[in-house]
Amino acid sequence: MSSTSIEPEPTEDETKITNVIAKDRPTIDAAVKSFISIICARTMSASNTDAKRGNNSNSTDNVMMGIIPATIMPKLSVVAESIISNADGTTTTTLALSSPTSTPTTKIASTTTQQQVLQFARFVIKAVNSYTFPIHDTVISTMAEKRPGMTEEKKKQLLEISVVARLWNGLVQSEQKPSRFLGRRSLKLAWENLNLDIVSSIQQSSGAVPVSNNVDEEKNATIVLERQLEWVKEFGKLLFNPEQPLPANILIDDDSALLWATDGGISELAKRRQRRLDSAKEREAITPS
Repeated sequence: MSSTSIEPEPTEDETKITNVIAKDRPTIDAAVKSFISIICARTMSASNTDAKRGNNSNSTDNVMMGIIPATIMPKLSVVAESIISNADGTTTTTLALSSPTSTPTTKIASTTTQQQVLQFARFVIKAVNSYTFPIHDTVISTMAEKRPGMTEEKKKQLLEISVVARLWNGLVQSEQKPSRFLGRRSLKLAWENLNLDIVSSIQQSSGAVPVSNNVDEEKNATIVLERQLEWVKEFGKLLFNPEQPLPANILIDDDSALLWATDGGISELAKRRQRRLDSAKEREAITPS
């Protein structure tokens, strides 16, 4: 007589956590795209500052707030989506950034900041979608039940790890992409291992660049490597920033809200605009007529 294993019915607590995790938004994909926008905005801000040094440029203020002009953002979004869609690495061999001044296609080895951050995004998404939690994590909550003296808070933490691990692994096994379905809470539980995978991919990519006799090229390759490793640190820092947006009366820009706030960063950008308006009014008030 053959026997088949039957998966136990999920408990009420497991069902509740599963529903919360499944509805966690923004998704990892969306947050990575927002991170691309932030880095590109900084580049545009720096370019504007160099071009208009000494002038008061409203467009620069907008870029510093993470607002990419509408004439560029749609094209940038298309490029980011293309790279993320091909994050398994089977077909993508070049990265393209469309803008009024760019060429149609630029090789991955390009040294432009936009291309570097797009390549970084590809490393992140590929690592996310190929990662699986260790089997131990999928059953850790069951094992915890057998440990005497464990607090209820710790049991809840382990239960969430188990639920996320099963969901994440199930998506990978069914050839779905976790980055499209899961959000911040899931990524935080996987980040310690993913961070190592992403750093390794970046370092291997840098090592795959042919050794050049051109000193400038070698220097540029080193700069690219250091910059992308810094982005790994920054992305991780923004991931673990407090999940509640900073109150409006705290005069600090919260970039993590641009990535992970449920409103897509709208409230954070509104706070930044208001602070700049208030600062402009104060300057007008103290400026002699």
